[in-house]
Amino acid sequence: MANIDSGSVEIPDLEFSLHGWSVNAVMAALFGARRAKMDIDLPVFIKSVKTILEMSVPLQFLSAEKEAEGNTGSLMQYFFFSLVEYKNV
Repeated sequence: MANIDSGSVEIPDLEFSLHGWSVNAVMAALFGARRAKMDIDLPVFIKSVKTILEMSVPLQFLSAEKEAEGNTGSLMQYFFFSLVEYKNV
């Protein structure tokens, strides 16, 4: 339920509700009637996908070719710390 207070509207868990709606809509488009038969823990699924996307953003700014040429190790270091962080989610 929305709480209306002094002209503003507050909707509890709006972000989660929007994520849930979006994921369900995409899955329904991809899987159709089979979506109803899938046993997916939606909150865990949403959190996992969100974490994967958040952790992959910095990788888009690294050049794999330059990292390999310079042998800086920052790509592997980021990958390692991402795995450790993901396991702790």
